[in-house]
Amino acid sequence: MFSFFLLVNTSNAQISFTGFDETYCGGTVNHTYTFLNYDIGGPGSGAQHCYYVFRDGVVILNVIGGSMGGGQFCRELIFINDSTGFLLAETAGSAYAKKTSNYGQTWQLIGNTAPGYRAFFPISLNYGYLFSSPTSNMLYVARCSDIEPPVSNYIYDYSIYSDEFRWDTIIGPTLCGIDSLNAFFKNDSTFKVDYHFYFHQLPVGIEEIEANKTFNIFPNPSSSVININGSMAFIDATIIDIQGKIVKSFKSTSIDISNLEAGIYFVRIIDQNKKSHFLKFIKSN
Repeated sequence: MFSFFLLVNTSNAQISFTGFDETYCGGTVNHTYTFLNYDIGGPGSGAQHCYYVFRDGVVILNVIGGSMGGGQFCRELIFINDSTGFLLAETAGSAYAKKTSNYGQTWQLIGNTAPGYRAFFPISLNYGYLFSSPTSNMLYVARCSDIEPPVSNYIYDYSIYSDEFRWDTIIGPTLCGIDSLNAFFKNDSTFKVDYHFYFHQLPVGIEEIEANKTFNIFPNPSSSVININGSMAFIDATIIDIQGKIVKSFKSTSIDISNLEAGIYFVRIIDQNKKSHFLKFIKSN
């Protein structure tokens, strides 16, 4: 288990991002990744706004946008190892994050939120937080992921006058083992609002999950069906493989697992109080 702390400073003037207290890091990056925004046609409102992404000077992505509201603009590229990177871009209607795990050959949309891109921080290989501010009194934070459904408005604050607190769970280790992060926004030197994030971390692998006294799985191992028994109701649950990918979602207490490959799996259960519980089971042949 680890905690993540985020500090955001805002006021009634234009919100600006001033930095993180941590530096994202990863493995060695031997390639050079760059981007270029460009226009087709024009001048004026008739121009199409587009962008290129390059690897070592060679185009690996060409996004053709439309004019005005349909334009596409790349804002930042963050590569954390040779093959894995995040592309941050926006249109007039939204800011969005895409991820590649194969040197930019393909890109997967992992989250989006309101326009007005400000910053992005990759928490791990599979999670990141996208910050945007469409107006002078709104701050949005999107929870981005390629192994869980992204949350566009994980934070949606249009008052900017009170502290916020969030609990979250991610699968797999953080980059560089960080357990906290501050992100700084400001528009003057006095007005501050704190957005506090606290995290549980689900390990990827065969490590033992702490004994859960609220829910249990039976039979375990099983080749066909597992049942969830608990002292309270749950509202949602997902089955996750040891690579951290969600393979099934369900809401019932009896789940058909006959189509899963044999191996070890985790179940994440969200109870009626929106608290997360984690169980482990074995799918047998």
